Amino acid sequence: MGTIKVLLISMPWASIHRPSLALGVLTAAAELCEFPHQIDQLSANVRWVEYIKKESDGKLGAKEFTQIADNYFLGAGEWIFTNALYSQKEWKVKEFVEFAKEQGVNSEHLIQMHKLALNFITDLANEIVNKDYDIIGFSSSFLQNVPSLALAKKVKELAPDKLIAFGGANCDGVQGVTLHKNFPFVDFVARGEGERAFMELLDTLETNSPLNKIAGICWRNSLGESIVNEDTAAPVNMNNVPAPIYLDYFKILESSGLSREIEPELILEASRGCWWGQKHQCTFCGLNGSFIDYRSKSPEKFLSELESAVKRYRVLDVSLADNILDMKYYKTLLPKLAELDWDLRMFVEIKANITREQVAMLRKAGFLTIQPGIESLNSRVLRIMDKGVKGIHNIRLLRDCKSEGVAVTWNYLYGFPEESPKDYSMIIKQLPSLVHLIPPMGATRVALERFSPFFNKPEMGMDNLGPSKVYSYIYNLPDEELKDLVYVFESSECGIKGTVEQNLHNGIRQWHNSHKGSTLNYIIKGQNVVILDRRKNWKNRNITLKKGGKLKLIWH
Repeated sequence: MGTIKVLLISMPWASIHRPSLALGVLTAAAELCEFPHQIDQLSANVRWVEYIKKESDGKLGAKEFTQIADNYFLGAGEWIFTNALYSQKEWKVKEFVEFAKEQGVNSEHLIQMHKLALNFITDLANEIVNKDYDIIGFSSSFLQNVPSLALAKKVKELAPDKLIAFGGANCDGVQGVTLHKNFPFVDFVARGEGERAFMELLDTLETNSPLNKIAGICWRNSLGESIVNEDTAAPVNMNNVPAPIYLDYFKILESSGLSREIEPELILEASRGCWWGQKHQCTFCGLNGSFIDYRSKSPEKFLSELESAVKRYRVLDVSLADNILDMKYYKTLLPKLAELDWDLRMFVEIKANITREQVAMLRKAGFLTIQPGIESLNSRVLRIMDKGVKGIHNIRLLRDCKSEGVAVTWNYLYGFPEESPKDYSMIIKQLPSLVHLIPPMGATRVALERFSPFFNKPEMGMDNLGPSKVYSYIYNLPDEELKDLVYVFESSECGIKGTVEQNLHNGIRQWHNSHKGSTLNYIIKGQNVVILDRRKNWKNRNITLKKGGKLKLIWH
């Protein structure tokens, strides 16, 4: 076949503020192949924002893009590209607008983008087929499925000889099998982790060898029938995962008219899986898919990759894609990061039951923002989630992060089987006293997600009523196929409803309104401690705690 030329594409609605980790890792992995291959990347998500901004005379842009990208459960990002997938001028507009209205969402911008999607896909497909690529590869996660399928279908229509390959979280397990079966223009699907499959596929095509030995892929025989190879037996060793290559993303930014709207950050990974989930998977969480086994890079390898990336791309904002930070890193990696003395501004997800000393270590290492999976402040509800923490642990973490200058991003989840109004009424009464701490972004009813314990074990209390309603406006597939393709499912509402639910939302809204300017600090005067209470909606007061007695409470 000669040198294989591959174009890897990241479609909307991946963040425009960072390169695609998947594309970066696959590009680097290809360099480890037995034969040389040419790999190019296309940040079509950035191209889409450029397009809608131009076509709308600036009325649409990065802000509107991000609003849609951040609202996964609404599914608007998928619906916007349905007309392009089905080669229609529009697709179920009336039905989706009504659905969006039920969710409290104004659909004006969604309709505008829907009208622009068809021409965007057509223009981009024509651009791609005019180049001499052999394989067009798509990494599909979250809201990228329909945009990716739409472009893949158009490319195949214009150039049937181009090979189309899919991978990513939307292709994990049975989802990948179902995608391959129902969309015949897709030649290959890599299920689960894709590095090894991608490398083996390229070298196999190079030598025209049989495809049936590549673990974890779907492919087509001479009749176009879908063939499903056995799954990969073991997860990837993280020390064998190469550092991602992001040159193409930063080249696009250099020539983009969005340079003032995009603040680029690096996305790296130190681990995969979840060490807590390996022992006690959170009952609602399906994020790790088919491989929850926890693996992390050696601190030396990750530190080397971080240093190289920061120097190469000259960016100090870094997010880790990890679902949870390796606890060993507090002793091995974080001290070395602190020694760098760089102005790093990093983000990581952690488990909430860490000490104040560990919070301070995160701050010194450059982790200015964390996502600790707080989810609730009630111990009983946290037990239902199998979080392995109590409500007081989460409060303590919020306090310690405030003290150490670490920002916290979190959501308050509710709607769990067996929870009761009493679990919330007590917390709601206490919310006004917490206004000095970082509030949750909002309160969200828990969803039934594929791969979660709630999904795998309906006897835990969340019944599966079929694919989420939004998918009926997105996919033109029978229910029997749809249930194996999608990630989110309908379920009867569990837990709190009505007045208690509304009170929770109101309480968190008031927390937001009162947070700015609210403080609750202390100073030491001699042998006494003076608490300075400056919380909004509270009387300003100084409380003196004398040595002994109540003073002991301040240190716990």
